[in-house]
Amino acid sequence: MYARKLFMKLNNGTDAPELTLRLEEIILPMLRGAKGFRDIISFVTLGRTEALAISFWDSRASADAYNRDQYPDVLKALEGLLNGNPRVETFKIGNSIFRELAAVTA
Repeated sequence: MYARKLFMKLNNGTDAPELTLRLEEIILPMLRGAKGFRDIISFVTLGRTEALAISFWDSRASADAYNRDQYPDVLKALEGLLNGNPRVETFKIGNSIFRELAAVTA
C-alpha cells in the first residue's frame, strides 16, 4: 500500500470549514471513483492555516495515475482557499493495521 500526504497552507484561519465542505462534497467523490483508492484522513483545525490530508492507495501505480489524471481537478476544487501550492509526498506504507481492519470489515 501507498500513501499520499498533502500538506496545505490555507489563506486564513477561517477557511477550515470551507475546506472540510469541499473535501466532503467535491474531492471525496472524485477519490472514490479513482482506481486503487482505499481511504483518506484529513486534519483541519479551526483557526489555523495548515491542513493535512493523507490518502491511501493499493499501489504506487494507482497513486501515480491519480496524481497525473485527477489531482489537477482537486487543485481546481481548492482554488481560493490555499496560500500557494500544496506540498505532496508519496510513501510506501511500512507498518499498519489498516489492512487487517479492511479485511475484517469486508
